[in-house]
Amino acid sequence: MPFFVIRLVIYFVVWFVLSKSLYSRSIKDDEAFSENSHAIMLRISAPGMILFAFTITFAAFDWMMSLDPHWYSTIYGLNFFAGSVMAMLAVLILISVFLRSKVVLKDVITVEHYHDMGKLLYAFIILWAYMAFSQYFLIWYANIPEETVFFLHRWQGSWKIVSLVIVFGHFVLPFLALITRPAKRNPKFLAVMCVWVLLMHWVDLYWNIMPTFQKHSALLSLMDFTTMIGIGCLFCGLFWWILLKQPILTYTDPKLSKSINMINPF
Repeated sequence: MPFFVIRLVIYFVVWFVLSKSLYSRSIKDDEAFSENSHAIMLRISAPGMILFAFTITFAAFDWMMSLDPHWYSTIYGLNFFAGSVMAMLAVLILISVFLRSKVVLKDVITVEHYHDMGKLLYAFIILWAYMAFSQYFLIWYANIPEETVFFLHRWQGSWKIVSLVIVFGHFVLPFLALITRPAKRNPKFLAVMCVWVLLMHWVDLYWNIMPTFQKHSALLSLMDFTTMIGIGCLFCGLFWWILLKQPILTYTDPKLSKSINMINPF
């Protein structure tokens, strides 16, 4: 137990130091852009990506996979990472749509940007599905009892319905809905799909965690919703409080005009 807590502290320290370092440098660039400051951010980001990859993988192992100590999957960290980035992109799009609807960044965030963000979201939906299917396929093919028990629990009782909801709701529906170019260039439709993706991501996390405690049937409780709402509101409130403290755009960045006027060729 002490080592578990130590690892938890290490994860949050790494994430805090990386985000704080990049955020502080970004704020300084708001005042006066510096190539040296930009170079320092690159030097932080390069090893930061490696640290983030390791910490988010071990966090997924510690917080979710370890709930069933007899089951293991070497691809579990990648699956968790793909879902996390997918959720982050959905939140980013929703924030962009909200700010544009309030006439903030109306002339800065264009349809071209929504198209690019939509393509990124679409790519990570496919990546998540690829990782999830790869995990299932390799376990099904090997047919080792201590591995197959994970999916056996999730194919019993009402968990079978949840499993099918994830297959069709988390992948098939978003895949078909966002496959066209007009869908990615429509902010309102994109926002609706982002809300749907976040909902399905919550269902996926529930599906990963709760069958360990409810092996035969999914039993939703008030605590499941209130916990998510409470932590979600805390996160949104803190995020919005920090966002309002500083300018949203870095007007001193020499690449800003090029970014605003970008044209999406595909």
